[in-house]
Amino acid sequence: MACGVAPVLGSLEIIPYKLTPGTPVWVGIAAGFVFVLAGAALINGYVFGGGEDFESRATRGVYRVQQLLGFTICALFVAIAGWIGFGPGEREFMSSISLPSWQSQGRGSPNIGRVVFGAGAIMCAGIGMVALVAAFRKRR
Repeated sequence: MACGVAPVLGSLEIIPYKLTPGTPVWVGIAAGFVFVLAGAALINGYVFGGGEDFESRATRGVYRVQQLLGFTICALFVAIAGWIGFGPGEREFMSSISLPSWQSQGRGSPNIGRVVFGAGAIMCAGIGMVALVAAFRKRR
C-alpha cells in the first residue's frame, strides 16, 4: 500500500514527485491507487478472509470486498493503458530485449507502443467483464 502513496501525493503536488510531462494528474493517481488497492486486497484476503483457506473461511462480505477490489484494480489498468493506447498526444516508448548473452535497448515505435497498450486495455476490459459476470453468477 505504501508504494502507491508516493505517486498519488506526487500527482497532487504534495510531495516533489514529478509526472512525465504531458501525463494527466488522474493517470498518476490511478497508478498509485493500483498499489494501494492491491495492498488492501492482500490484507482483506489474509487478515479477514482466512488466507490460504479463503474459499472456505471468508464471509460473504469479505468475499464481495475482494471482488470489488479486484474489479477496481482491473478497471484502473484499463483506464491507464487505454489512455496510453488511445489518448491524444504523442507518446515515447523504450524497447529492450535481454538474453543471457545479448541485450539491446533503444527507442520504440510510437505506433507499436500504442497498439500494445491499446490491446492490453481491451484485454483487461474483457477480463474485468468476465470476472464481474462470474462474480454475480457465483452464489456464496
